[in-house]
Amino acid sequence: MTIDTNGLTITELNGVYTFTAADGSVIDTIDTNASALAYDNTASGLTAGTVQAALDEVVTALDDVNDAAATVNLIDNNDGSVTLVKADGTQVAVAKADITANGDGTYTFTNNDGSDVTIDTNGLTITELNGVYTFTAADAV
Repeated sequence: MTIDTNGLTITELNGVYTFTAADGSVIDTIDTNASALAYDNTASGLTAGTVQAALDEVVTALDDVNDAAATVNLIDNNDGSVTLVKADGTQVAVAKADITANGDGTYTFTNNDGSDVTIDTNGLTITELNGVYTFTAADAV
């Protein structure tokens, strides 16, 4: 095909490009909208056949994930455990523990079953950063 570019006009309206000859006849149109562009779903697992449909499918999947996450709750049972309530209503109990500084060089570690253990740290340096405790002996280099 030979196209005489003398008098050729190209116009765009809403993502559709129209190529018009000097005599006013339309040579061709190219639709660049996502709904008009083919999508190869072979490797993605999506069922969409166009780019727009693929985007819509991904957004729907993300919305489903966000909806599920929004319905998860964590409840402190005040007995050394927490309960995770899943989106489907099922519950999972998770044991937790706690450590408290006693102010005299000892610490009380409360196990997840509620029992206490006293740790004598006299001669140790204990630092805490974001819930992580580091124990350093006085003779450590």
